[in-house]
Amino acid sequence: MRISGCAAVIAMVFLTFCEVHAEDKYSGWVDYYQSNNGVRDTSPSVIISKDLNDQSSLLLKYDADVVTAASWDHKNSKTHQFYSRDCSSCHGTVNGITGASKDFWEHRQAITAGLSHRLQETDLKASYNYSTENDYRSNAVSLGMSQDLFSRNTTVALAFTNAADAIFPRYMGYVKDKDTVTYDLSLSQVWSPVTTSRFALSYGDQYGLLSDPYRWIIVGGNTGEPIAESDPDYLAHVTFSMFLNHYIMSEGSFLLDYRYYQDNWQVQSHTFGINYNQALFSGLEVSPEWRYYTQTGAYFFKNFYNQPEAYMTRDLKLAPFYSTQWGLSLIYPYQESWNLELRYLQYDQTSALDYSWYFYNGDTHAQSVQLGLTMH
Repeated sequence: MRISGCAAVIAMVFLTFCEVHAEDKYSGWVDYYQSNNGVRDTSPSVIISKDLNDQSSLLLKYDADVVTAASWDHKNSKTHQFYSRDCSSCHGTVNGITGASKDFWEHRQAITAGLSHRLQETDLKASYNYSTENDYRSNAVSLGMSQDLFSRNTTVALAFTNAADAIFPRYMGYVKDKDTVTYDLSLSQVWSPVTTSRFALSYGDQYGLLSDPYRWIIVGGNTGEPIAESDPDYLAHVTFSMFLNHYIMSEGSFLLDYRYYQDNWQVQSHTFGINYNQALFSGLEVSPEWRYYTQTGAYFFKNFYNQPEAYMTRDLKLAPFYSTQWGLSLIYPYQESWNLELRYLQYDQTSALDYSWYFYNGDTHAQSVQLGLTMH
């Protein structure tokens, strides 16, 4: 399905929404992202939540990603100029890269259906997600339960997710599996009419093909015989997060959050964030935000490899780096039950890497613009 097919699906969801009742909920978003390395991503999404009765509700969601690398200088590419094969052996024909500029193109689509039901002080949830792209397919099932305690001032929640993915790299003639199991536990607490907090713990296992079949390693400067990337086939990770939300008298509130991550590949990360929300005139709300992220590298990541090793990667997400992100959101009430939201984000990454043999020419600097419309 091309972009026209994506638009057709969104149109059908809009038509479906026109027939639902006023108490149902709807939101639609479009997110545009571009970086200094030529990568661009356009991501539309539509969500509809319909109350089936006083205790049950149905959730339907559609989202997509259209990723291109329109400014890729293929002729002088540091990672491709030593290949003798035709471009279509990896990227396909016109659908994969245009004949003139050989731009990379990838399309992902996902559909989610969820059902929730309330039994007195207990919420039960179940959902199914199907996602597909040029060379990847995923099926995921999630089950969750939350329990309100102490006059609904405390909520304990449990969740379980199992994802079964199939990876079929283009023109490589094989199919590999990747399985993911995730367990989540959270505690939400109302401390006062103006202060709330949440603590969450997550553990996950991944098995199967965890490396990128399209990435190749230059070993010892030998550009004539690149070696395929190879990551371990098992990843276990644990995440702890918490946030504090506090309302202040000037019709404003601030949110402080922290997240810690660690896995058996020896990647550790810390994320610190702050968000402030302020009501202005005519219902307009402004929300500046800032986030800082830092991580260590995987134990097998090296900027360059002098000789073949059991595990080798060119995945820059496994390198040591730190980043900052700041943004600004504007929320404006349109008529009685609609909110129009505009959000801008600026992302800047810093590392000590040498990018001589990487597709990227340097650390990533990116901008994102999101436009959303929500009925409540």
